[in-house]
Amino acid sequence: MGRQPGAPAETAGAGRQPGAPGGTAGPARVDVSGLEASRRYIDEEVNRLVDRLHGEGKTIAIWGASHQGFTLAATTRLGDKVEYMIDSAPFKQGKYAPASHLSIVAPDHFFEKPVDAILIVAPGYTEEIAGIIREKFGSSVEILALKSDHLETL
Repeated sequence: MGRQPGAPAETAGAGRQPGAPGGTAGPARVDVSGLEASRRYIDEEVNRLVDRLHGEGKTIAIWGASHQGFTLAATTRLGDKVEYMIDSAPFKQGKYAPASHLSIVAPDHFFEKPVDAILIVAPGYTEEIAGIIREKFGSSVEILALKSDHLETL
């Protein structure tokens, strides 16, 4: 019941589509058209936020030195307008974000160089981080969070 030497191995049902000649049609296609629309919408929201804060003479920091924060800083106007990127992981502090070259700092850096707003881009930790911001930095800091498809003021 083994395969013939030189014959390709096949996973049951892999690549098969009904009606395709020979029963296979190559890799299945996934519709990702909605992803581009979501990305554009988030970019527009972030850029509006940056423009509003900058227009009001306010400063902003990003909390979350991760792929999401790095990507936002590199692909929107955040990278040009953000003061620094906060992360509580000591091994990230003292380094720079790729592409935007924002400095990654400890949360206590806020006391050396306060900002008016902090954008949280660590979705799994949003509520925890918002609590830390309120407790350590006070209620005067505007707290925003990047959700899966929009920005939210907390």
